[in-house]
Amino acid sequence: MAFLQAHGGDYQRLRITWALRPVNLEENREILRELAGAADPDSRCFLIGLAGDLPLPENAFDVIAPWMNRQHPAALRRAAMQACARINPPAATQRLLPSLHLAEPELAAVLELLSSSGAETRDERVVEALLTLSGEMREAAFMEANAGPHEVQRELQAALRRYAHPRLAAFYFHWLAEGKPPAADDPDDVAENLRSLLGMRWSREQLAAWWRWQQAVLEPVYHLPADQDLTRWLAAYQGADETARHLLLRWWIDAPGTNQLALVQAATVAQTADTARAALAALWHGDPVPAERDHLSDEAKQALFEKFLKVELVDQAGIKGHRFKDQHELAIMGACNFPFYDYICYHASIVVDGRTAGESLAGVALEPNLKQWRFGSQGGYVPGQSASATLEIFQLEHYPDAKKLWQARWDLGPIPLPHNP
Repeated sequence: MAFLQAHGGDYQRLRITWALRPVNLEENREILRELAGAADPDSRCFLIGLAGDLPLPENAFDVIAPWMNRQHPAALRRAAMQACARINPPAATQRLLPSLHLAEPELAAVLELLSSSGAETRDERVVEALLTLSGEMREAAFMEANAGPHEVQRELQAALRRYAHPRLAAFYFHWLAEGKPPAADDPDDVAENLRSLLGMRWSREQLAAWWRWQQAVLEPVYHLPADQDLTRWLAAYQGADETARHLLLRWWIDAPGTNQLALVQAATVAQTADTARAALAALWHGDPVPAERDHLSDEAKQALFEKFLKVELVDQAGIKGHRFKDQHELAIMGACNFPFYDYICYHASIVVDGRTAGESLAGVALEPNLKQWRFGSQGGYVPGQSASATLEIFQLEHYPDAKKLWQARWDLGPIPLPHNP
């Protein structure tokens, strides 16, 4: 600490921070002890910044979080906010939500942290807080008062882009319709907020025209754990354009208790199959936030493989015209009609007359344009009366302990093994 305060710089700080990782229990206690005894704000800011850069374990959160309170200097508050967001992002988000109002001096910093990649995204309370802040801004604008500096507007737009939600869109579109256009030399913050939220660089007139077209599917509130609302949501998704679909998907990402298995089931019903499959593929492949891929639960992924991956054990020797006795080409083949795009692991075993004839443990990258895969095979001289197989597909959380996130299993066969003359 003394060295960095005397000779500090980004490079030295980076090197020392890197050398301290991972922080052991004694180092964690020592940093927190130094923080408790720090005599001046600069030392506190430095130590809090170090705690976030490492970052310290989650037990440091309760020690640092009180420094976010308003009675502390701005620099100290910002350092504490940033450190807490690194140490425990979900807890930091909840701690910051009450600060989302125009009277908060560090409003821009709060919005910046909420719109950063470390903030929790699947929490509708953030949407509620952004709606409350937006309401304050609209009231201030109608009273012709200052609705926040440019820095606040810029960070608000980043937050709206991250938490793009139909309720936020409806609020700002109503504001657009009710408010008068700004003067030519004034910024059009409402239209700019909508452009950030939608990801479109449309004019004010184009925004209004699009809302008249898509309002009917975006304005209703959907309680997605309810079967009736799922049916309504699927109908809305079917009639929405691509931009509106991105917003509708936020109901699944942000709302608590969404029933993804019900959406998987809807993908097997003729009336809703195409719509539900499109929604599931978008959730899995990263829409509407490509940087945050994978919004599907492990249970939903397992259900998708079990319902849409058709697996069979086949003897391809007859197809390829083998003429020799006991010559076979046994293969475990998989075919699907769902756009899988992921890397999976599999364990395949082929058994002939109760004896293991072939076994494989490998992985495969699935791509939407590939409709068929070979998961295991055994060819050549394979004497016996019948063959069977098992296939297990699973996905690993490679860090830190390579545990299985989900798995699906198929027992195949038996199939007869004819003897060629």
